[in-house]
Amino acid sequence: MVGRERFSESNRPYKSRRSTSHREKLQMNLHAQKQHANLDHLTFVRGATPKTTIEVTGYAPTDGLPLGFKVIDNATGNVVCEVKIQDGPRNDENGVNGLVAEEIGAILVALLEPATAAFGGSANLLGLAGAYQALGASVQRTEARIAKGIEGTRKQ
Repeated sequence: MVGRERFSESNRPYKSRRSTSHREKLQMNLHAQKQHANLDHLTFVRGATPKTTIEVTGYAPTDGLPLGFKVIDNATGNVVCEVKIQDGPRNDENGVNGLVAEEIGAILVALLEPATAAFGGSANLLGLAGAYQALGASVQRTEARIAKGIEGTRKQ
């Protein structure tokens, strides 16, 4: 190969000597995707100036998970919308008090499907595939937790 250094398994600077678990690989991939998407902050830019900022509005006291978000128009300071996340299990005691991950994923799919159909493009297809993947993984997780009898609890 001209112009490229070949790496053998023994001299790759980034490869660990021990095998990497599937979970660790997923975490590394997620970190790389997060860095690529620049989601360490939640100010979104379209054009020359940031248009909106997303703020977390509250955290669950038991585990620190976010319980709400608000989207702020940076030009006016007005709150464009607020999203409440389900706090606790959906049962007789709590009822439905916010969105769960599957509902947020379904909203994303519903937004991306017609855009992808109308405009095509590899970026739209990749975004839709990622939304389907996230929704599918979330549904699988929930089904597994239901089967174990721990859905709606903080147990693992």
